[in-house]
Amino acid sequence: MMREEGFLSSFDFIWASPPCKAHTRLNSIRGGGDQGYADLIPLVREYLISSGKPYCIENVGGSTLKSCAITLCGEMFGLQTYRHRLFETSFQIRAPRHPRHKARNAPMSKSPLPGEYMHVVGHFADLPAARRAMGIDWMSREEISQAIPPAYSQYIGEYFLRNHYGTSAEDRAGDSSDQDQLSA
Repeated sequence: MMREEGFLSSFDFIWASPPCKAHTRLNSIRGGGDQGYADLIPLVREYLISSGKPYCIENVGGSTLKSCAITLCGEMFGLQTYRHRLFETSFQIRAPRHPRHKARNAPMSKSPLPGEYMHVVGHFADLPAARRAMGIDWMSREEISQAIPPAYSQYIGEYFLRNHYGTSAEDRAGDSSDQDQLSA
């Protein structure tokens, strides 16, 4: 479907999150190597560049994103998880200041105690706590373990709107003609 003529031209902005299993720390703990996982980032990047559209590619630390990628962390957005993720964009972007990590992560098999953060990956212990930590209240355990906090995509989306269109998401939402274009 993505290769159909004109498909990507129907979008104003393209977000891609290629599978990360080839790059995760867990993969390296299990013996490293490719473990049969393909690195799709170069192919996705090539395709996005050829579209001529502004884009963002998200992935984990250790991935093959370009060195200009920024790192976002839950601590930057007041979340109760660190969840570092890299974001390569086709436009210049600055990450917010990265505060010092102030809380310890709860053990994977335990619910976080007051003041602890949660490492939301794999088979974590407490779905309601994971939802609170990530700022996501609608996902299943399997979905949230693969997700990025919405605060990350909101930050990048608003940064793009402000610097590409000279406006904020709130300004554009008030203009119904722009809203139609944004939802394409």
